[in-house]
Amino acid sequence: MKLKAVFLADDRDEKIEQVFNAKIRGTMKTMVDLHPVYIHPGNAEERLEELRDVRIAFATWGFLPSVRKCCIVICLI
Repeated sequence: MKLKAVFLADDRDEKIEQVFNAKIRGTMKTMVDLHPVYIHPGNAEERLEELRDVRIAFATWGFLPSVRKCCIVICLI
């Protein structure tokens, strides 16, 4: 069984897609159960139930303040 994973983003999903292009995301999907929606401060709380079993979080540069907010929400589960 694959571990569940998620991308943590700020409100600009294009940075995730720039760093993790379609080929890389495709490869990642063969290794982990990747959540289909990027999680950001604006949608983290409403998706808490979906994120209950997430064990891996991916992010990229410039996301520290947003990632910290999302991680706090996710870790409270």
